[in-house]
Amino acid sequence: SMPPKKKGGKGKLAGIAVVALVLIFVISRIGSCGGSSSSKTLAWPSSGLATLLPDPPTKKGEVYTNSDSELWAKIGECSAEQYSQYVAACKDKGFTVDAVNETKSYEAYSEDGHKLELSFYESGKEISVKVTAPIAMGAISWPAAGPASLVPAPASVTGKIDRDSSTYFYAYVGETDINAYAAYVDACIAAGYDVDYHKGDTSFYADNANGVHVAVEYVGFNTM
Repeated sequence: SMPPKKKGGKGKLAGIAVVALVLIFVISRIGSCGGSSSSKTLAWPSSGLATLLPDPPTKKGEVYTNSDSELWAKIGECSAEQYSQYVAACKDKGFTVDAVNETKSYEAYSEDGHKLELSFYESGKEISVKVTAPIAMGAISWPAAGPASLVPAPASVTGKIDRDSSTYFYAYVGETDINAYAAYVDACIAAGYDVDYHKGDTSFYADNANGVHVAVEYVGFNTM
């Protein structure tokens, strides 16, 4: 005898199709929630670090963080020409110290040490804007123990020790221009940090024979 026919095949297919349509609808709703920052109306703050910058060239974008210590925002629907004009306007606001001007990015400090970082994303017609407040520095005493004792002490005694533990040391050293930075790098090399090394105009990293790693960077504004 012939086996009985299975019932409900079409119903299952219809059910799968409905589920698929529901999934497509849900995914499209998720994708449309909020939209990109470029499509949002930009309300430029009248407080915080945003006040140090010129008005944005468009009324589209989003401010993610704005305080006395950090600003991070995106400006949307910008052309390459508007980006260039905005860079010029930021220069007029005083962001010209230790400037690094690339094709689609601009970094510079103000006279009081605020750092500006701009990036232009042509495909998204978007400008990324970041401003950070100066690093609060004071007199420091270079540690005589721990990782810091394994590298030469800098000539400057002004700075900020950000982290000092048995395995990791990180510090900002002020009153250090690019020449003093280069001299410090040479001192590190003389102290044995010459394994797998990289030496650039503003950055240096290397190991010594014992596997201790050092990284030194000149970040501008007489700071390494």
